[in-house]
Amino acid sequence: VKLLLCIDLLFTYPVVMRPSIEIVEQSLVLQLNLSDKNNGGAKARLGVCFVLGVTAAGAGIFIPAFALLSGLVGGVCQTFLAFVMPPVMLRVLKQCTTNKGAKETSALDDAKVVGTVLFGVVMILWTVHSTWLETRRGE
Repeated sequence: VKLLLCIDLLFTYPVVMRPSIEIVEQSLVLQLNLSDKNNGGAKARLGVCFVLGVTAAGAGIFIPAFALLSGLVGGVCQTFLAFVMPPVMLRVLKQCTTNKGAKETSALDDAKVVGTVLFGVVMILWTVHSTWLETRRGE
């Protein structure tokens, strides 16, 4: 299982980290007035990737129970983004279009939104609870 998790991390880490690397690179290039003409931009990109990689590796090595921490953060954030935010956004969007003359939402649609949000909240609470139990077992 650990081998498969390592393989998963090898392929997903670059995808997850790319947006933050891109933002830091662009900020650094703009702040330091670096350009690709004298190869300064490429050096800045390489430096940013190296520093973020070392930081992530250091966090994994030096933070006790890093797996629990990342599981907690991932479980709460991903569940919130998948099950809570979309139905809430859909409800707000439908409310805005209803005010502009569109038809009212049905009770079934409202029940689906509430049910999905409640499921997401229950999953978030379950994640926090199971992580708490896991930390208690480690003591």
